[in-house]
Amino acid sequence: MASVEGRLWIGDNGLWSSFALRTGTPPTLSYVLPSSASTQTWVVAPIGCEPSDYTADNCTLKRGGIVNVNGSSTWHEEGNYGLVLETNLDSNYDDVTGHFGLDTVSLGASNTTKYATLEAQVVAAISSNMFYTGFFGLSNQPTNFTTLNNHSHPSFLASLKTQNLIPSLSWSYTAGAHYRNSFGSLTFGGYDASQFEPNDVSFSLAPDSSRDLVVGLNAISTTSSNGSIIPLLSTPTLAFIDSTIPFLYLPPEVCDAFANTFNLKWDNYSRLYLIDSQTHSNMTAVNPNVTLTIGDSNSGGPTVDIVMPYSSFNLTAAFPFYFEADTVQYFPLRPAQNDSQYALGRTFLQDAYLITNYEHSNFSVSQARHSNATQASLIPIAAATPTSSPPINPPIAPAPTQTHFSHHGLSQTALAGTIAGTIAAVVLILIGLGLLLRRLRSQTNKGRGPSVEKSQIHYVFEKQELDGTAFTQPRSWYGCDSKDKRAELTNIEVVELPDQPVTHEIMSRPRKPWTPRRGKKSHNRKYNAYINIKKARDNRMSNGNVSPPISNLSQSTNFLGSNPHAE
Repeated sequence: MASVEGRLWIGDNGLWSSFALRTGTPPTLSYVLPSSASTQTWVVAPIGCEPSDYTADNCTLKRGGIVNVNGSSTWHEEGNYGLVLETNLDSNYDDVTGHFGLDTVSLGASNTTKYATLEAQVVAAISSNMFYTGFFGLSNQPTNFTTLNNHSHPSFLASLKTQNLIPSLSWSYTAGAHYRNSFGSLTFGGYDASQFEPNDVSFSLAPDSSRDLVVGLNAISTTSSNGSIIPLLSTPTLAFIDSTIPFLYLPPEVCDAFANTFNLKWDNYSRLYLIDSQTHSNMTAVNPNVTLTIGDSNSGGPTVDIVMPYSSFNLTAAFPFYFEADTVQYFPLRPAQNDSQYALGRTFLQDAYLITNYEHSNFSVSQARHSNATQASLIPIAAATPTSSPPINPPIAPAPTQTHFSHHGLSQTALAGTIAGTIAAVVLILIGLGLLLRRLRSQTNKGRGPSVEKSQIHYVFEKQELDGTAFTQPRSWYGCDSKDKRAELTNIEVVELPDQPVTHEIMSRPRKPWTPRRGKKSHNRKYNAYINIKKARDNRMSNGNVSPPISNLSQSTNFLGSNPHAE
């Protein structure tokens, strides 16, 4: 097993417990955040902290350190490629690129035997502020480079298993919480039993490997100051657990309910729900909890509650994530434009412990304990053993045991005679029945016409082919209510149906391995990128796509007893 403890608090959209990583030869130390959606290691390049109008003070510290990959003697360059992550959430992610290559990657801050060191791992040097810190990919999927060789490279997790450094393709993670001074925990090949409250709810991985950690979000609720329950989610839905982002992406009506209940102010420019000082004081005094009820399905079955206090949602945004001031308090919530964006980000994992097991295609989510003083209790997860195939032929019945006859019963000679007589009687009965049936059949055939040869018979069959049908729309990869929902058919055109069941993938695009594409070098070096970002945000405001709809807020209840959106 390989386990790493989080230590340094980094980030511009909150303070997050990061994990030490050493890259290259000689090794360069940096601190990164785990990404449940990524499969590579990303480090911040020196250009990401070059002085400019949008470079923060103490940039190197806030971004977790910088790494000059070209200074490593073991660096093998692959080229510039698009990162292709979170593109469904924001079009600004489409043009974010990284400088990719292969290099040595080591876990932990020091070169000790307890931490794993692997060679030829996929590393990307990034500089864009869209991904402000470095990230460590937890996904099991390989990386394919679209070059002439079109070669593939395994993930860090798969390399650990291949080199027998962990017993199984599994990992566990909790993000920690800065307001509790509770650091995060990351374990490969098992889990830390001291970090969570166990439960018996199991989740199955969704078919799409890029969005596999999908849970059924059955309910969201909070408690008012008078003790009454306030529901915040009206319709159960599906959501993807993604530790790359801080936000909870939820339906707009759910965001409306949160905004009204917690007196949040939506800021069009930053696209953030801001918390003013008076609201923060009131919320701190009330100290409400938000309970998320999740299960393997959003239509029933076992569920588990993850309880999150208000403090988990009270995050601090800093420059360059927020431009208008040095820091501002915000609530990490964003309205989703469609169900493909529904996600539970890193904020959720402050109070949840996630265990993922790729070999058994399942995972679990439990309430985190938050205790740095607790002694670690590392439990390995065994590898999946091949199950035996079911027998093709029926099993052979066991041989009968030998029967012992009493000395007071029949003699062997009498017993043999009895058996022989019984058999003879059965044979005679069968012969008689055969003759009787033959005679009856002969009488039945009398009066019928002459017999006809099989070759002279002309058979006429009804049509056995089903009428063809077609999908009304192209098959949708988003928005299924359950993990095996089928598409409805209509009679527009004829299509040939496959001979195997067709299932839909959940909350995802079509399943395929991650394939980066070549892109332009980062534009962060020049000031005009800063201007372009501001123009893009202004365009979104002018198009009316940044302000979430406010629906029926006057009918909801908030802790302050008023409608925060009323002018």
